[in-house]
Amino acid sequence: MAEFLGMKMQQIQRYEAERYQSISLRRLEMIADALCLETSLTPKLSGNREISPVDLSNAASFPVGEMYRRGWFGAYRGTLIKALKEAPEQLAAFFERAYGPHAPLRRRYSRSRDIPHEPALLAWEARVMILADARPPATAFRPATASHDWLRTLIGFSAVRGGVKRIEGYLRDAGIVFLVEPALPGMQVDGAALRTANDVAVLALTVRDYRIESFWLALMHQLSHIILHIATGQYDAIFYERGAASRQDFEDEADVFARETLIPGRQWQSCKSQYTWTSQAIAADAKRLGVGPAIVLGRIQLSVGDEELPDGLIRGRDVRRQLAG
Repeated sequence: MAEFLGMKMQQIQRYEAERYQSISLRRLEMIADALCLETSLTPKLSGNREISPVDLSNAASFPVGEMYRRGWFGAYRGTLIKALKEAPEQLAAFFERAYGPHAPLRRRYSRSRDIPHEPALLAWEARVMILADARPPATAFRPATASHDWLRTLIGFSAVRGGVKRIEGYLRDAGIVFLVEPALPGMQVDGAALRTANDVAVLALTVRDYRIESFWLALMHQLSHIILHIATGQYDAIFYERGAASRQDFEDEADVFARETLIPGRQWQSCKSQYTWTSQAIAADAKRLGVGPAIVLGRIQLSVGDEELPDGLIRGRDVRRQLAG
């Protein structure tokens, strides 16, 4: 079937292993046609969608109270009640700090399981943009920077003590601002890849899921988007919820790029831990590959999900402690 469709055998094997849960609709139709199968669709609300431009006409839809508590309105010294009354003015000033006086038309996409709360998503994006532009890197990111050796060095941080803390400086040296900004209420987002109005590349995570393997999976997925789709101008922002199915070819591309960067398929085929889910097998494969156990555990989750995996497979899973340490 792979030869008939002009696809790689490994891609078909991955779809089979995960029961076609991450396949795009277009690819699914191609495979169904190749097998002479009739298909029907059951309508279901999905969070995978293009995100609308900022609309301040309904200020009440924005989480102004939480934005106020987090100090997002800058030098504003009024009370919360006053901020709520002045929401249209405060929001207009806030978004102008992110976009400038003329908000550009930005192409955004959200991959999530449910319909995203767009006002919260856009406010979070603006906050990330403001922080990134306040301290931009010395050089602009270029996709050619992300060579094989550069990516392997980044993944190698997973194997050393304090490696997570090195990520920010390593990405900054390449022209990417790395930020951790907690999600606003209503957001189902683990991370985003975006560029600011000043063309600064940004990789932002919410660390909503504090497990170290989830951190690496979200990091590499969003880095893939920066390399493939943000720096190339295809999108201005892509939001991501881990576990949400892919509905677009460019999301498939990011999935494959991230997976092959974490552990290339050829190496993964020789890993005992893909079949034996024990801490000993994971540690042995990690040592042999020169990566941290979290990378191996994350690679297992990409294949089978994490619902079936036992607890206690690796130690030190709370990435928040590593980021704060």
